[in-house]
Amino acid sequence: MQKNYPTAKIMLMYTFLGSYIGGMIVCFYIFIESFIQQGINEQNIDILGGLFLVGFLGILFGFMPALLTALWIVYKRYYRNTFQVYLKIFSIGFIVSLIFYILAVLLFIIISSDENGYDMAALFDLNYGKLSLIGGLSSVVVGRLCLPTRYDSNSI
Repeated sequence: MQKNYPTAKIMLMYTFLGSYIGGMIVCFYIFIESFIQQGINEQNIDILGGLFLVGFLGILFGFMPALLTALWIVYKRYYRNTFQVYLKIFSIGFIVSLIFYILAVLLFIIISSDENGYDMAALFDLNYGKLSLIGGLSSVVVGRLCLPTRYDSNSI
């Protein structure tokens, strides 16, 4: 007997929790980078203290990529039963985040296309593409929390 797929739960968890986790990962990454470069100081403590606030900012900026990731996962009806599923949902989160990252860079180029002459290579720097990895990692974390497991009825 197959239960209904928890579409609403997955959509809500990915949209809000996924984008919140992504914002927290970004803040933690900034803290680690700052700590490596400067050591412990007040600025680093303030960054770490703002971890939860930045998580809420992650909801603001990560809402659309997380929603599209959730739509894709619900459409494919993934279940949390094999390691390959985690690779698939990581790939989905990565690809959706990468598309949004490229769109944001292109929007920035269009908006600032005056005589400033921004360097295209600097805008597409791979260091900034780490946001796509964060989208994939966030997708796996939320998938672990909210995707249902499928039990094979023949194995019982």
